[in-house]
Amino acid sequence: MTQLKFLLHAVVATVASVAALMTHAVPSAEFGPAGDAVTDRCKEAAFFKAAAEAAENELQQIRQAVTPIRQQAVFWSLGAENEPEVQENARLRALADYAGDHAAAAEGAITAAEQKVSHYQALINRWIGALVTAENAAALTFKTTGKGTGGSSDSTATAKMELRAAVEQCTTIELKTANGEKVEVSMHDAKKLKISPKSVITLTGHSHTATFTAYNGDAASPTPQNTVFDTTPPTNNVIMLAGSATSKSFHLTATKPETRPYSGTAGTTIGATPAAAFPCRPTHTYAEKFLPTADDIAHAHCEAARAIEDAKIRPLPNGGAELAESTRFLAIANNLRAVSDTRYNPDKADERAKLQHLIKTAYGEQANAFESKYKTNVGKEIITYETGSNPDKGSINDLESKPESILALSFLQGKNLMQKQNQNEDLVAKKKGRTCLHRQVKR
Repeated sequence: MTQLKFLLHAVVATVASVAALMTHAVPSAEFGPAGDAVTDRCKEAAFFKAAAEAAENELQQIRQAVTPIRQQAVFWSLGAENEPEVQENARLRALADYAGDHAAAAEGAITAAEQKVSHYQALINRWIGALVTAENAAALTFKTTGKGTGGSSDSTATAKMELRAAVEQCTTIELKTANGEKVEVSMHDAKKLKISPKSVITLTGHSHTATFTAYNGDAASPTPQNTVFDTTPPTNNVIMLAGSATSKSFHLTATKPETRPYSGTAGTTIGATPAAAFPCRPTHTYAEKFLPTADDIAHAHCEAARAIEDAKIRPLPNGGAELAESTRFLAIANNLRAVSDTRYNPDKADERAKLQHLIKTAYGEQANAFESKYKTNVGKEIITYETGSNPDKGSINDLESKPESILALSFLQGKNLMQKQNQNEDLVAKKKGRTCLHRQVKR
């Protein structure tokens, strides 16, 4: 009995697992979960709308990540200007310069990414507009209106065709699954994009089924006429009239658009090959038309996604070991060595190794020691700035993110410049004194 219960539980668990897998299908490797949800043209438009928003949201997060780097540069600049000891001042100055350089490089990458994303958004916004407009145009129906006119030979006739309002298409602007669940769209989880061919926009091949109603004379009557159309099926794309159609009439009473199957399921490769989204196509010329091609959209998507990846902020090194691996920091630190020592040549392996060793020793190889000395302790330093009976003051921790940090920094810089000026004046005075003494000795 116990074994039977165990088997029953196992069967139930297996059935539940299969049901869960059927409900939550595994995303395809080509299109990703968002691409899998695109099953018609309206959802294609919703996908690209969400992709444009996802790209902008990523950029916004990256922009915000620059602010702490800028603040860290201010933090170490305040620490450097507040540090009287020359060697320690140089170490803090190197950190400040590196943080500022790191932020500037990030801002440059963000600007490049903004340009790529802006171009991508411009293309897909045009495509979205065209998709939705075509979808609504394809749903329109027609009827004849006004008086028809016969030709002079009775072999032709004209009639005005009136567009009839249709139900608005693509009213759901969010990408959702068949179950109505919202699908999150990313710029980075697919190798292909579902993009409809241009013929969908131009309505090439789209057709309507027309219904013609016959009447007995010049006016529509409640009872349609039954002897106007021949009941024999035509074979040559014409509408056959019955032999008794003399003096009878007919007009177009309704049209029904044919269902348009979705034709974007094959997908367009994002990158240069179907194997991966990157690298992008090595060369591509964008069509100078309002309607972008599928390759235009895919390549713009690739370039925007690549630029976003390149713009993502890398954290600042946290310790001498990490700093020593940064070529940029090595150059900055080497320049500042000229304060008291000769510079190394980082292009030479042995001299580069010596410089790296000095940096590891100066800043400490362990992250916790670096954090304690160059963040915690520096942040506690109190800076008094401004003049007067009640000067402003604050810790470096408090000042780094405030506008007052510039006032504090400029105050310290002015103070240090004044000290240098006094030192220079002392040197000049001593030099003059030595010159006068030399002249007296010569006399």
